[in-house]
Amino acid sequence: MFKKFLPFLGIAFAVSSLTYAQDKVISFEEYELDPNSNLLMFNAETPQDGDTLIIAKDADEEIEISLQATIQYGLLSGFEISNVSDASYNDYSHPLAAQPLEGANGTENYAVAFVPVDFMGPDPAATIPVEVKFSNVPENYKLSSISVANQLIAYDYMQQNFAVNEFYMHLIVRMYDEQMEMIDSVVFPLADYTGSTGYILEDWEAIDFSEIEENIAMLTFDLVGNDMGQYGLNTPAYFALDEIVFSEIEEEEDPISVHELDANIVKMYPNPTSDYLYFSEEVYHVTVVNAIGQVMIEMESTKELSLKELKAGIYYINFNLDNGKTVKRSISKIN
Repeated sequence: MFKKFLPFLGIAFAVSSLTYAQDKVISFEEYELDPNSNLLMFNAETPQDGDTLIIAKDADEEIEISLQATIQYGLLSGFEISNVSDASYNDYSHPLAAQPLEGANGTENYAVAFVPVDFMGPDPAATIPVEVKFSNVPENYKLSSISVANQLIAYDYMQQNFAVNEFYMHLIVRMYDEQMEMIDSVVFPLADYTGSTGYILEDWEAIDFSEIEENIAMLTFDLVGNDMGQYGLNTPAYFALDEIVFSEIEEEEDPISVHELDANIVKMYPNPTSDYLYFSEEVYHVTVVNAIGQVMIEMESTKELSLKELKAGIYYINFNLDNGKTVKRSISKIN
């Protein structure tokens, strides 16, 4: 249970005829921080230890988000607000810098998150998800995107270790509705050197949720990778978050009915997966493509795919629904 509150200073696919207009953006700029400072960990005006909700709002002070944070013995789990722009803040006593050393689109503030490893659980490779919850979202607005980046300690570690060892680190973002039922999930690569061409996230990049029809009330974030030790992930389990965007929804002249939208929803699970991928109904003309565009699997129709023969990494899956619409998504194959 969260005890202190700071004042504000899931895969489903759908075919839509909705467009997005005026945006409401939450970017943590309402927090007034000293240069190269932060909100919780080394700020004498806030409690050093305990569970906290960091509250932020859009410029109209309407939509509210809450980010979970736990400080124990001076160590962070969950989120922290920071404006660090100094590259020397790259050790574990000051894990506060995003790799771009600024917020998305050149803003000052951003959030840094540590995702704890569940080394005491049944799966030591698992992480304990951190959460962002949304409230007071107007009926005509939906979550449309968030921006993420690497955190500086994790980025430096990836630069030094990933290419030679063919490591990867993926961010798993799950979406939940108001009943806390999972709607969708997104696999986002922070770094991936499992293929012939390596990749590392250098700057802020947006994750798009605009095709999701359901109202998203919460996001959770996990990390998964193949750089493993006795106590789970060796890679520093950090990432950075900024610019949570809610967009106004305007219906076109001939909108698709709710019934038609429901008929076009297909669930694909689990993601990430180590062996099989399942669909909630039959899909057609299925291809699974690796990071360099090679077709690894091709099927005419199916309700399940075996991925056991694929290497760990990000893959892109394309398939058609029974109405002929094409769906393109990403999946994470783990060891």
